[in-house]
Amino acid sequence: RKFLNDVKSTNPLHVFQAKSQPNKTAAICIYSRDIASDLNRHGVIYHKTYLINWDTFSKSVPDELMNHFIRGLFDGDGCWNISKRKGMKDYLRFNYICKNTEFLNKMKKYIAEKCKIKENKLYLHKRDDIKYIQYSGLNEVRQIYNYMYKNATIFLDRKYEKSTNFLATQSQTA
Repeated sequence: RKFLNDVKSTNPLHVFQAKSQPNKTAAICIYSRDIASDLNRHGVIYHKTYLINWDTFSKSVPDELMNHFIRGLFDGDGCWNISKRKGMKDYLRFNYICKNTEFLNKMKKYIAEKCKIKENKLYLHKRDDIKYIQYSGLNEVRQIYNYMYKNATIFLDRKYEKSTNFLATQSQTA
């Protein structure tokens, strides 16, 4: 709904529950050759999971806006996961998943540089054709959180609130 308001659209919002997903999914349809052309020119393409190209975005998106771009990707294909271990302190994990290994390698290098954290390895998902970036150290996760949400006004509320609430409890117990 926030997106529809931002683009001043009266198009309907379709909400549905996929059997394999715990959360509801929302979709809208906007038909505009001009918007499609502009998005395509900036590297937004159909089947981005397979064809996404870091170099295209890094040339098209100004560096001061990259945190917003990365947050948008994360809102689509990433997650904050709170891991609970018996007898140990809970921890927050940052995960971003993609089928394009070259894209992931460049993204993790960029995030490490911008957040001043150690560059992590790529992890192989249980489906062999998918890899992901993962960080779980409190300092690393906090740096990524601060970078992604700096000056943010548009984000997926559920992901933002989950990470914000967890990190707030860590500040109180630290």
